[in-house]
Amino acid sequence: FIIAFEAFFGTLLVRFVFGYEWLISFVVALSFATVGEAILIPILDEFKMVNTKLGQSIIGIGTMDDLIEIITLLIVIFLLSSSTNNFDTLLVLSSLAILFILAFGLTKLKEKRKKFNFISIESIFLFTLFVLFLFLGVGEYAHATAIAALISGIALKTFLPKKRLEIIESEVKTMCYGFFAPIFFLWVGVTMDIEYLITYPMLVILVVAVSKTTKILGSWIAARKELGNKKAVLLGIGLSVRFSTSIIIVKILLENELIGASLYSVIIASSIAFKFIVPILFSNLLVKWKASQ
Repeated sequence: FIIAFEAFFGTLLVRFVFGYEWLISFVVALSFATVGEAILIPILDEFKMVNTKLGQSIIGIGTMDDLIEIITLLIVIFLLSSSTNNFDTLLVLSSLAILFILAFGLTKLKEKRKKFNFISIESIFLFTLFVLFLFLGVGEYAHATAIAALISGIALKTFLPKKRLEIIESEVKTMCYGFFAPIFFLWVGVTMDIEYLITYPMLVILVVAVSKTTKILGSWIAARKELGNKKAVLLGIGLSVRFSTSIIIVKILLENELIGASLYSVIIASSIAFKFIVPILFSNLLVKWKASQ
């Protein structure tokens, strides 16, 4: 309900302020309504709130949100197939089918994973990278590298023994955050139209205001009886954090000329604002309202 509530008003905003057709407006709004809950988990852990109603609500909605992100990515893929003459629909479907077959195959080989308890950590790390790039390579044919990355992570987590996976977790994070993340953010940032943002700063404020208001109001409507007024508002503030798969979705739309640089730039700018403001506001209100007790 919370995500749908924000997506509804976001669709109206994109449709009537930026002038895009209804379907594109809905996809953009739905992608922007998603949650970057991973940013909040360290805060919840710090205040020992992971297992509280509020903490579990944020994590649960974030988990459901991942499924919505995959569905949105699939919508984008088929939007591309309908708008591009040289887009090979059979190739796209085949690539997606191969991704799911590979993931399903890894999950069915659980018995074989016992052998990985005796393989060196270096070999497991190389195997992890191999699976990741294999999925990304297949996903590239369907313009679905984001889906491929998500599926490969799920498949590896299911396949590899838990203790061995925990050992290489830090190396994988170092590779992702130390090497891939800077490239990703550079890739996102260089296509922003800074001149447009300077000319129309009120558009960023409008998007932030509509998104945050609808998220908080939707959370209050949905959760006030279960969590109480203050925690329901905190839920909405926490769910406002951005920088998840939604950034990839709008980047794909931009690269395929389904949206313009102006809308893309406004969305990225508002996402950056959420990324820095929301965690600070959320943690301060947790303390002020004694919501962790």
